[in-house]
Amino acid sequence: MNCFYHPTVVAVGSCKSCCKGLCSSCAADLGKGLACKGRCEGDVKAVITLIDDNLKRSVVSREILDSAKKNRYIGAISNFLFGIIFLGFPLYNYTHGGFWGADYLLIAMGSLFLVLGIYSFVNASRLSRPSK
Repeated sequence: MNCFYHPTVVAVGSCKSCCKGLCSSCAADLGKGLACKGRCEGDVKAVITLIDDNLKRSVVSREILDSAKKNRYIGAISNFLFGIIFLGFPLYNYTHGGFWGADYLLIAMGSLFLVLGIYSFVNASRLSRPSK
């Protein structure tokens, strides 16, 4: 690849902003990328700053996702336990004197909590952590 501004000179790299090939006299080395001297330096500095900020924030993002995953598992376990409790009352009533009218509602609520607990557990296990 040759320099965009000097077509007869071999390029040493490309601008991080406009992707044009640059020779050593046209390139401004900003440490983490090359820029067109006097043209794209501000844009490349902004891109480098954005990348650095994202790298810093990725640590916080991983911590937030880890916390969210734990909270989803806790919610799933809670829903599952509520389902067992709500289904346990009608079972207890049935073994100690028969069904009451409200037992059908408890069975429905218990079943709903069990399904919600299973669904929440599957969702929590699908929450992936960003790669480093």
